[in-house]
Amino acid sequence: MRFVFFVILAFNAVSSLAKSELKRAKETTAENRMSSLEVNRISARLHEIRNMDMSKLSSEEKRDLRKEVNNMKQEMQKSRPGYYIYLSLGAIIIIILLLLLL
Repeated sequence: MRFVFFVILAFNAVSSLAKSELKRAKETTAENRMSSLEVNRISARLHEIRNMDMSKLSSEEKRDLRKEVNNMKQEMQKSRPGYYIYLSLGAIIIIILLLLLL
């Protein structure tokens, strides 16, 4: 009985992993990824901002720098590929049953 549950659980896990890999492959296309030059440019600009003397800046300049940093962070997050694991309803039910039975 436990062997059957294990086989069903393994099948669902493998199928959900395959689906997540296909979804990730579709989402992360070459046009969404940033080139290494863009990444280097953004990281250099972030280091420049971090090394600035903020006490000499006006409040508007500080606000503009914060907005610039937030925009750069959003760009980096969009270009980063997402790794997700999706569990089907059947897999979740089987996991719960296994936890209850064992």
